Amino acid sequence: MGARCETKKGNGDNVPCNCKATACDNNKNFELGSNGLCVKRAAEEKEESELTTLDVSVNGTGYGYYDIDGDYKEESNCSVSTAGEWCAVFPKYMVKGKAVCNSTTGTYAVAISSEQRQLGGERCWCKMIKPKESSWVYVGWYDDSAKCANSCAYGCAKFVTNHIDFRRSVFGSAK
Repeated sequence: MGARCETKKGNGDNVPCNCKATACDNNKNFELGSNGLCVKRAAEEKEESELTTLDVSVNGTGYGYYDIDGDYKEESNCSVSTAGEWCAVFPKYMVKGKAVCNSTTGTYAVAISSEQRQLGGERCWCKMIKPKESSWVYVGWYDDSAKCANSCAYGCAKFVTNHIDFRRSVFGSAK
């Protein structure tokens, strides 16, 4: 049986009705449904980063990158929009990251806690930004800063996709 509403007379008479709401009690976890009635709010969705389990043992199926100097973009498997951005596709998720070149030395596939900035230089660093944020991980060095700017984002995408030791460091340092 539908809802019962009191008549305008107000003397206790009530009749069957369909009452539409203009507002609902948010404090009691109700929201206005598409039918105009107050309905219980659905449980909040978890963030994508909470749901994604990064599996180090699985190689990626493809990648994309946008080189740091901004003159070449490869997006055959995933989308990138900013110079220095890279992405890697895995069977159940995709990761995105950024690459920088500077003069900070490091050790291949070792993560560091300090922030790395794009300052030019021949040393290449990678960081995952989605679905989780990782520490900066060192890839290696190039002959000069121009080669680093041309190749670093590609290196990040390729190494995360295909090299378990590098992927272990990136995924393992995710916060």
